[in-house]
Amino acid sequence: MARQTGVIQISGTVGGVVFAKDGTVRQKQGSNKSQFNSSASMQRVRENASEFSTAAKAGKLVRDALRRVVSLASDRLMVSRLQQKMKEILNLDEDSDRGGRQILPENLSVLLGFDFNAGSAFSGTYYGSIEPTLDRATGNHSVSLGELNPARDVAAPQGATH
Repeated sequence: MARQTGVIQISGTVGGVVFAKDGTVRQKQGSNKSQFNSSASMQRVRENASEFSTAAKAGKLVRDALRRVVSLASDRLMVSRLQQKMKEILNLDEDSDRGGRQILPENLSVLLGFDFNAGSAFSGTYYGSIEPTLDRATGNHSVSLGELNPARDVAAPQGATH
């Protein structure tokens, strides 16, 4: 936002015009799509954008697959924390070049221990036994909870009503 710094002096941007502190006036520069797609100086930016997109799409797949749980148990920063984890997984791909790295199944162990609600971790709420099973042939995953005694095995978060 432009500011008047004296009787006539202005610094900042008004519309598409930039008023610099040294008194110069110029039009605001913006990047355009053709420059982004073809300029050699934008190569690293294109690589970063590609990887950010890949990580964001992977995070969206996880959120969609677990939508029922996520909608009830996530905090407001869960999306960005999951995006950060997906970027970590992406960085573990050493076979592909930067900008073309992929989420590989063997690197998904980075997600172990990820809590959808940082303020109320599952490990701090449920103290019973957990037995996860994964059948890679069918793609089925299940989690079995042992004998459940809510009074003993569940520490309800503050403010919980059920």
